[in-house]
Amino acid sequence: MRIAAFFFAAVVAAPAQSSSPPGVTPAWELKKQLDGLVAQTRRLTPLLEQVKPQDWGADGYREQHKSAQAEVEYLARSAAALAAEPEKMTLALESFLRLEGLERMLDSLSEGVRRYQNPALAELIQGSISENLVHRARLRNYLTELVATKQDELRIATDEAQSCRATAITSPKKPAHTTNTTTTKPVAPSPKKP
Repeated sequence: MRIAAFFFAAVVAAPAQSSSPPGVTPAWELKKQLDGLVAQTRRLTPLLEQVKPQDWGADGYREQHKSAQAEVEYLARSAAALAAEPEKMTLALESFLRLEGLERMLDSLSEGVRRYQNPALAELIQGSISENLVHRARLRNYLTELVATKQDELRIATDEAQSCRATAITSPKKPAHTTNTTTTKPVAPSPKKP
């Protein structure tokens, strides 16, 4: 009996290993994956510092270069927010879309680097994009798992709400309070004696 009580206490007192719903990548594993994504993405910073679009005479690349540098930081922040709150679909979607947007910007920017500056630097940028493909696939899978799990939770909650509603509609209603339907005659006051 004491062993069972001790085991029960240990299970109840143990911290949760994952705040992710069942069927979704555990929070600790997601955090590890996001840390890898951020580390890989931050390796772009020194490469982007070598890019000099102001020397190319092509104005569009300057804005793209600034946006790519900013997007590296935005992606790092959104990945950190997702690691802190792994059940928020909006954070997972934001991180995924930021990663995809950064990749598109870098693809275009690397073409400018290849044409106007240095083909070897363009290859390094392209190589960095390729290394991020694994992280993008993992993030996409996590987002898909999370959406599917949340969709199942919503379906279950809706089914339970419908069941409760059906039960409430079909159960006999009891009156909230009873009223006396019989009428009584008012009694005339007795005459006063002097």
